[in-house]
Amino acid sequence: MNLNDFGEKLLYESPFYGHVCIGVPKSFSTDIETACARLDGLNYSLHFNKDYFDSLNDKQKIGLIEHEILHIANMHLLYIRNYKDREIYNIACDMSINQYIKPENLFPRAFLPDSIDDCKMPYWQGVDYYYKRLCESKSEALAQFKDYMKNGGAVSCSHNYWEESQEGLDENIIELIKIDTAQKLKEASDAAESKVPGCTPGDIRSIIDSILKKVPQVLNWKALVNQFNSFSDKSKVNFSRNKLNKRFPGFEAPYLRLKRSLLVGIDVSGSMTRPFLKQIYQQINHISNTGVEVTICEWDAGIKSTYDYKKIKNKTSIAYTGGGGTDPTE
Repeated sequence: MNLNDFGEKLLYESPFYGHVCIGVPKSFSTDIETACARLDGLNYSLHFNKDYFDSLNDKQKIGLIEHEILHIANMHLLYIRNYKDREIYNIACDMSINQYIKPENLFPRAFLPDSIDDCKMPYWQGVDYYYKRLCESKSEALAQFKDYMKNGGAVSCSHNYWEESQEGLDENIIELIKIDTAQKLKEASDAAESKVPGCTPGDIRSIIDSILKKVPQVLNWKALVNQFNSFSDKSKVNFSRNKLNKRFPGFEAPYLRLKRSLLVGIDVSGSMTRPFLKQIYQQINHISNTGVEVTICEWDAGIKSTYDYKKIKNKTSIAYTGGGGTDPTE
């Protein structure tokens, strides 16, 4: 069986993580000792050492794939820059997620909270808890593990791609990746929940909700849009059988349906940060929910793009154009 076959098997073991796994490219690589998740632009990919993967039994292979998906779902790759001791952070991440993998699916050298004899810790704690306790620990075994990892060794999975794949990414791009990841997790959750209700882990649901939380509208957009009623309406001819056609008896009667439309101009020049643009689009979403047809016009030193807001499928990770100077007269 190939990597995709084991990814599909994960659907039966853990429906939510299986649906996440389907959307992540997987390949074998000789650059790593075991397995690793990495960022390729705005998207994730999984890489496995073929010799190591083939040395595992089928259940352990499923567990290894689930382990890497858990790193993605918990966004461990994006938060590594916030921790000073990278090796301790890697171990803390592994401890926090390996608890969710079935014991029979765990692969060799998989860290658990009680794996280090002279530094045993309680189960079901978060990364920050394990990181703090490990940093405070005087464990000799832990010191040996750290030295081994600093010299390029992989304890349970390789994390050497985590920082390397983020080189050149600023905080705005990282924020965009978080939103895009949360949206994909939500889509996977919706698909999994339709088949197996309640299969999305509570902590992952909290991550999704915290990133995609509904932002309140800053103005009463419905009242404001109504002010444009006299000059921004479009008319569309519809037909109804509920009304008699006086001219052609037996046929549907025509009637005019009025539809309000707005053109919203957005400055996407270099002075507009992505978090601020994100807030603007959140408010445009509120305007669209009033029933108005919204057309977006992005501009900086000139018009960059024009499109129908309603036709955007993924409204939480809009790819903005622009980034240049500002000249609304062009």
